[in-house]
Amino acid sequence: MRSGQSFSVFGDLIDALDFRIADGDANAGMGGNLQATEGDKLTLTIKFKSPETNHYESPIDSGQSAGAKPAGDHVDLIAGDVTGPAEKGTAAYDKDTNDSTRVVATFTSEDWTTDANGYNVITYELPRASKDQYFRLRGTNLGANVPGETQDGNPLIDPKTTTEDPAARFNEINDRNYKDLWFYSNPIFVDSAAYSDEQAVADTLGTLTLGDVGAVTADLTLPAEGEHGASIAWEETADSANAVAIENGVAKVTRPGAGQSDATVTLKASVSRGTASETKTFAVTVKALPSTPSSPPPATPDEPETPATSVTVDVDPAKGAEGSLKDVVAFKVPAGAVASGGKVGARVMAAAEQPPLGNLHALGPIVELTSTAGAAFGKPVELTFNYAKDSALQPAVYYYNDTLKKWIFLGGKAGGATITAAAKHAAAFGVFGYAPQTFADLGASRAKPYADRLIGLGAVSGYEDGTFRPERAVTRAEWVKLLADALSLPAAAGTTGFADAGYVTGFAASGGSVFQASQRITRAEIAVMAARVLKAAGVAPGGAGKTFADAAGIPAWAAEAIGQAASAGIVDGYPDGAFRPDGTLTRAEAAKIVYTLLDALNI
Repeated sequence: MRSGQSFSVFGDLIDALDFRIADGDANAGMGGNLQATEGDKLTLTIKFKSPETNHYESPIDSGQSAGAKPAGDHVDLIAGDVTGPAEKGTAAYDKDTNDSTRVVATFTSEDWTTDANGYNVITYELPRASKDQYFRLRGTNLGANVPGETQDGNPLIDPKTTTEDPAARFNEINDRNYKDLWFYSNPIFVDSAAYSDEQAVADTLGTLTLGDVGAVTADLTLPAEGEHGASIAWEETADSANAVAIENGVAKVTRPGAGQSDATVTLKASVSRGTASETKTFAVTVKALPSTPSSPPPATPDEPETPATSVTVDVDPAKGAEGSLKDVVAFKVPAGAVASGGKVGARVMAAAEQPPLGNLHALGPIVELTSTAGAAFGKPVELTFNYAKDSALQPAVYYYNDTLKKWIFLGGKAGGATITAAAKHAAAFGVFGYAPQTFADLGASRAKPYADRLIGLGAVSGYEDGTFRPERAVTRAEWVKLLADALSLPAAAGTTGFADAGYVTGFAASGGSVFQASQRITRAEIAVMAARVLKAAGVAPGGAGKTFADAAGIPAWAAEAIGQAASAGIVDGYPDGAFRPDGTLTRAEAAKIVYTLLDALNI
């Protein structure tokens, strides 16, 4: 490792790199040291760009550019612990590697944005400072599992070139070198100074404030995080008028009625980190509502209004529409969602007409979304459901698939007492309690949004050690099981067969019938199966077939299917325009392909 703001690069993969870690106003770049305090927030920023073309000449030294346009496939963030120098003669001194070194995050084009100067920009929140560590980058133009080049994201040793003719040998080596591009950054060292739990709690108490609370008329936001990793929990200790209710980090205020006294509320903040804990109280005065001028006696109140159980709105294809059932559901139909005018509605289903719930625990009423303008929507309709919270479970939106006769997990984004999801067709919907699996290595992975739905569907799971292993290669057997579980295909006898027949068998390039379940599945084989699923479902590929830079190398048995799957958006190429039909698939890539396939099938 060298000091200084520098990086090494092969084949001109990039021509500029800025890599920094910040702790508040302080930051350090490559080769630098960042002095942090235990518990501090650390933010990483990466900026890089590739040249329009590199120095690849073919033949070598001919002066004829090969016209290559380098592009990064992904960037790995690598971290390791710094424990001080090892003494000569010890086992630690003789080690070739740092046992703690690991890839902590992988970024692809889905994780970066491009600024006005052409730089790809990545921002990432690191775990809070807790020990002395170093962080460095490794980037490449290759996928995680390219035959003969990479395995689980790591580079493989190139085979020895044995061609005898010197000119031919040099050209072979040159061609191979410019297809296998990498860059490596100098590290940034983060030194974490010890900071006691007691100090963190004391500093938080010293700076904790709610502002002016002597005449409160609106809700108060209650901070949840303190200094250096301290956490803050809130509770009411005195509130005779029931003027405040704490919900999701907000003190919800209900002002006393006109003519009543202002309410006095005591809020207690419990600040803790590790074994240290202290409290601080705030005396809050909630102002009563102002008195209103006298008026004639109110009229006799009407009978209570019966809550509506259905709503229907007219939809103009060019404008869309919105509708809602109070405290039940709201829906937004975007322009272009329906091809012709009609009505879209929502209604609460009576218990006797609801699809069977099985073991699902409903957190709200079952709602049927209806449409006279066609059951399928050209653009997703946004549904926002109210639901009753369950402290033991998370909410998730499901819809009932009449063909499969089962509830299908959609997921959704929850906030407060509502959850929002996208619907691509009319159906019965419900919010149910859900206990999701969590994986230690999935949070920063590009696979997370895709894996989350497949986890909810029960189509994918992790390993015994609690990891998902997104960069692990997928075998044929693993892919078949994932596809079958996602599509709810009942298994038939044997390794490859399913009761629907025809998706999996007979896809081998050789035309043979041996399935070879433990062999890693290729991108070409994936595309063939995806195209078969689309054809069986009657889904026509959209748009013209995509042309890939390596089209000449795509086998004839897979060419049509790859074009169909690419047109439907199920598979795509790499940043350099190649498809790489013989490339293998990671679990992250498999999750995305199955997710996209389900979307194309309106499942």
